[in-house]
Amino acid sequence: MLVTYEFVGLVATLLAILGAFARAFISLHNLKSSLDTRDRELSYQLKELKKEQDHHKEWVLQPLKDLKREQEHHKEWVLLTYNGLQERIDHVQSRTKAEELNIWTRLGAVEQFLSKTTPFDVRSSGKPGN
Repeated sequence: MLVTYEFVGLVATLLAILGAFARAFISLHNLKSSLDTRDRELSYQLKELKKEQDHHKEWVLQPLKDLKREQEHHKEWVLLTYNGLQERIDHVQSRTKAEELNIWTRLGAVEQFLSKTTPFDVRSSGKPGN
């Protein structure tokens, strides 16, 4: 009978150990379930925060995009103005050159006329002749 009591004691000890393992397993299972639930909640919150961040990012970036668009518009306006002024300057320069050529041509005609009608010494002295 001594063996039987030892066996019963051993079995009781093993059952106590198995019970402890079962309680530990149940506790770990509950902890895992709790962590999985918390993980799902955090994932959902993270998705919501990313959506909110994207909204705020767009809200912050929109004025910058508007400024860039306005800057491009002003740049185009300045470029058009510059090109228009450059065309005007080119036109005035070519017109001035044409007028200068016309003046030199008329001056040459006057000199030619004077050379035929007035002697050289009167023309070179700068004094009016008779």
